[in-house]
Amino acid sequence: MKKYLGKQEYEVLKELGSNPLRFPGSDVLFYRFSRGLIFTDEIVFFIEDGRVADIAITEYILGIAVKNIFYQPTEKMEFVEANLLSKKKHIFS
Repeated sequence: MKKYLGKQEYEVLKELGSNPLRFPGSDVLFYRFSRGLIFTDEIVFFIEDGRVADIAITEYILGIAVKNIFYQPTEKMEFVEANLLSKKKHIFS
């Protein structure tokens, strides 16, 4: 996640593909990646002034969201991992 924060939008498009799901007039890029038959990751990039300002990742098993990982802007760069099934949170840098 850290490697994409602050990157320009065109760099993300070049690296992950130029056809993300995007709604008209939106500065949000959605990518979906399958891992095996039952696992899917959805990565959402929030773009401000042409750069990645925030990222959120949702992990799915059989189409059910089980975990969110997102950037939490604080004095130091921290990411929060929220297990959606047990409601536990884990903060890491």
